[in-house]
Amino acid sequence: MAQDALDALMRRTEGEESLRREIESRLNGGEWPAQTRLPTERALAEAFGIGRARVRRILEDFERAGRIVRNVGRGTFVAEASPVPPAEGSPAALAADMEEVSPEDLMEARLLIEPQLVGLAVRRASPSEIMQLRDLVAQGERAGSMAEFERIDHDFHDMLAGFARNAFLAGMLRSIQSLRRAPAWGGLRRRGLTEDRRRRYQVQHAALVEAIEARDHEGACDLMRRHLEEVRGNLWL
Repeated sequence: MAQDALDALMRRTEGEESLRREIESRLNGGEWPAQTRLPTERALAEAFGIGRARVRRILEDFERAGRIVRNVGRGTFVAEASPVPPAEGSPAALAADMEEVSPEDLMEARLLIEPQLVGLAVRRASPSEIMQLRDLVAQGERAGSMAEFERIDHDFHDMLAGFARNAFLAGMLRSIQSLRRAPAWGGLRRRGLTEDRRRRYQVQHAALVEAIEARDHEGACDLMRRHLEEVRGNLWL
């Protein structure tokens, strides 16, 4: 019975992370432009296998971040970009401040945060989640373009952060990942990504999954640190 309860908890957690990633992807990718009406809480709960209360909490997080607007009786809609300066300390204000962050700052932040997330994932990722990471590595091998590989690379790091089960740290990484889509960062990243480096990153991702599966905390953290240091070095070569 205890194992059944644990399995149910893991399924709910996976469903919540999947829903967060799906909403984030559709908002950031422009698939849901301003004023788009989101599916109902009931529809999202059924699609992702979680309770409506959990769906509601996830939507509340996006609402607090200024990404969506929820109107009682009308539904939930993608928010319009507001011309009014956001209040100091609000999520929107923090996002505006982050626009001044340089690629060097981002990589320094990733080096501080991601090895810690990997260390948590070593302890907390379920076997099924490790299989999801393996699947992303396989997708990276099959990627037909650099743009597709970049998307898969982003998904790999984002998924890994979710499996750490620390919403605050994972949220920090999501903020960093959203800034990586800025034009200045994108041009720098494309110049630093060659076919040879893409193959090296694939090998490093696969090694990370192996270390997580082996529950090798020290090894996984060191692999992530060295991976990010190589990425940082390649950006300016």
